[in-house]
Amino acid sequence: MADIIKEKTTTGYGKRIGNAFSGIVIGLILFFASFGVLFWNEGKIDISNIAKTATVIDPTTQLDDSLNGKLISAYGEFKTEENIDDGLYLNPSNYLALERKVEMYSWKEEAESTTKENLGGSETTETTYTYKKDWVENPQDSSDFKEPTGHTNPTQTIKSEFYKAKNAKIGQYSVDLQSVKLPEFDDLALSNEIIKTDPDIILKNGFIYKPINKINPAFGQIYNVDDPQVGDLRISYRYLPSGITGTIFGAPQGNRISSYTDTKGNTLFRIFRTTHELAVNQMHTEFVTSRWIWRIAGFLMMWFGLSSIMGIIGTILAVVPFLASIGRGLISVITFIVALIFTILTILVSQILHSWIALLVLAILAIASIIFLPKLLKNRKIAKK
Repeated sequence: MADIIKEKTTTGYGKRIGNAFSGIVIGLILFFASFGVLFWNEGKIDISNIAKTATVIDPTTQLDDSLNGKLISAYGEFKTEENIDDGLYLNPSNYLALERKVEMYSWKEEAESTTKENLGGSETTETTYTYKKDWVENPQDSSDFKEPTGHTNPTQTIKSEFYKAKNAKIGQYSVDLQSVKLPEFDDLALSNEIIKTDPDIILKNGFIYKPINKINPAFGQIYNVDDPQVGDLRISYRYLPSGITGTIFGAPQGNRISSYTDTKGNTLFRIFRTTHELAVNQMHTEFVTSRWIWRIAGFLMMWFGLSSIMGIIGTILAVVPFLASIGRGLISVITFIVALIFTILTILVSQILHSWIALLVLAILAIASIIFLPKLLKNRKIAKK
């Protein structure tokens, strides 16, 4: 059952006008920053184009010193002789990498506000604070809650962590697992055979539970996973098994594959659990997705910025709430259209500025205009006579 606390606050008309001026400053920052975000985004490199230039090698054959420092792609089996664990509950085993996820049963504060404008320009805000208990990887600091009393979260004693083997091999090449970007992990199915014996933990439903209050089975105490206490820990693992097959992109140095860096400073050092062709396709898909996410983010920054700049109009009209509502609606539509146009223009201009081919074409057109436009105008004048 969630705890609910409500709070009402009223902000006067004068205070709202002052806040609106502050909104103008924030809006200007967002508006101008959006141009920088959009320009930067259009200049990002599609790393898949670099990956396409990689020399595909067979890592099991003789080493080729002529490839040192150059971008290569190798497909094969990744193995390590090391056994790693998390230093707590998992027995050491032959993993390339291991991820421990620790969740604590803790209080969460959720705030939801509704605002009503009053005749005369003031506004009343009702905020509802809802407190729920749930399994959370990064619990909120309960001292920051609106009502910390009765909703205290203890300090989380065990944190989530990553562990990696120092080295792995693919064919005759060694790979530094500490610096290479690894592929997706698998869920580790927990059992009594792979975890250490510890009286303070309980294995149930695929999780390790560590109650905040010690459970003593000798006294008939049984841990109920359906009724956890605040402060209880729930632990799970994901892993990258030794022996996976996949593709690595990097630069060989002797018998070691390291990070590749091109002449423009772009780097590529990554393992994929798929073939060369599918890995290149995955990188391109990631690039396209990222580009559109940042385009949308830039547009939203511009729209919110313009809305904040123009927001003072709605605040001034708030003396009559009906007029303020109409004003804000119109401002929202207008700023949306303006932001959309500016975003499209910024993207197009950025693409031109980031492309030497487009710049060359524009330069040729500009020079041609300077040379031929006066002659064309002169010929038209002569023709009219």
